[in-house]
Amino acid sequence: QLATDMIKRFNADSDVLDEAAAIAGEAAALAPGNYQYQLLHSKTLLLNGNKEEALAAAQKALELARSESPLAVRTVELYIKQIQS
Repeated sequence: QLATDMIKRFNADSDVLDEAAAIAGEAAALAPGNYQYQLLHSKTLLLNGNKEEALAAAQKALELARSESPLAVRTVELYIKQIQS
């Protein structure tokens, strides 16, 4: 939640975005089976201009989403298409 709040409030501040990416990365590392944390990490990476890393994190989120629900899979697939466009 903290990383999401930071992104919403300070999305023009690169230092804050770097910190948000670090927090999201830690959350993803602490809960490696949680696709939502992987997806959030991907979003923070993309906001920081790290498109390739964001895509890799999104692909990991997609793998994890497959064990959640078809809606989770579709959400991540759409996000990946956004990254690739």
